[in-house]
Amino acid sequence: TLTFVIFALNFLTFWWELARWLDSHLLDALYGSDTHSLFNLAGIQNTSDDMIMGLVMGTLFIVLPMVWLGALAWAGVRMGDVGGLMSQGVGQVRQSAGMFGQMVMQKIMSKGK
Repeated sequence: TLTFVIFALNFLTFWWELARWLDSHLLDALYGSDTHSLFNLAGIQNTSDDMIMGLVMGTLFIVLPMVWLGALAWAGVRMGDVGGLMSQGVGQVRQSAGMFGQMVMQKIMSKGK
């Protein structure tokens, strides 16, 4: 499970870089023209675009990494559970093999007398 934690933390830089890239390109697309100029009075009406842009960027920088960490944490816990079940199964096989070995030894010892 520690492998999943390390991978998730190392991969967070990708999500943040993707969010930064989208942030810069969305800012350029929305505000690169003269519609947001101080001399254009119609640019004041873009408050809904500003609000949506803020929500999208907040989601990309905060919510997306939280979902990523949660998903990999869940996967790590499930893999730990699978590992535990596998070790229990191996323990049962080992125990039955030990009992079989004891039976074989008892038969060999009883024939030797």
